[in-house]
Amino acid sequence: MTRRRLLHRTIGAIAAQGSAVRSPRSLSDLDPPPPNEGIWLVAGGVMGIAVSAGYDHALMKYCNECGAAVARRWIDQDERERYVCLSCGAVHYENPRVIVSCIVCVGDKILMCRRAHEPARGQWAPPAGFLECGETLQQGAARETYEETGVTIDPDRLDLSGVINIPGIDQILVTFRIDLETPPVLRPGGECLEVTFLSEHEVPERDFAWRRLLGPAPARFFNELRSRDFSINLITVGPSAGVGFSERYYKIQRRP
Repeated sequence: MTRRRLLHRTIGAIAAQGSAVRSPRSLSDLDPPPPNEGIWLVAGGVMGIAVSAGYDHALMKYCNECGAAVARRWIDQDERERYVCLSCGAVHYENPRVIVSCIVCVGDKILMCRRAHEPARGQWAPPAGFLECGETLQQGAARETYEETGVTIDPDRLDLSGVINIPGIDQILVTFRIDLETPPVLRPGGECLEVTFLSEHEVPERDFAWRRLLGPAPARFFNELRSRDFSINLITVGPSAGVGFSERYYKIQRRP
């Protein structure tokens, strides 16, 4: 993922050097992740996001109109708080960030990245990252896949797999799926320790980044991967496992 900001209360990202593709191995030699001090959320089992317990949207400090300080104020018309300039009175509007991910499938296995940075350093997740301006959702998912794994895919071949709401940190994840006939050549990017194709049972639950937050969705996907009878998932992720989770899924009708 490119251009991540090192924001103490949102994203923890520490770039690491990736060199050769390595096979999955025990994670006992890795330093354990820091203790959970706040809300830990996942974007579709894909991308790790950490938010401190004091997350209050206080990411904007100055007005982009006049440069003066801003503060959150209640706006009666909008019935919510927004950043308001304390000098010129300009109201600043915020919108959720969009994350895109691609689940690359070969047989009953999917392309996974072992994370090189916190949160969840050393754990496995599919490639994902923030959508860039000027990209379609499919183009962003294909770009992130290439940056993190070295795999080139055609954005026009991507099928929608799911949409995940993460309201606790103002983000939305859109996941896509693509099938490849043969395993491609892999090249880990700077944010991955390793990249490889793994089946459902080749990654212990404790090593699958934020697996518990997604409820039955990952198991259902692997079942669909084996049966080739896919659905599109609409998921809302809460602040912790079993809290605020909801999902709906829509079966894709096969063409005759």
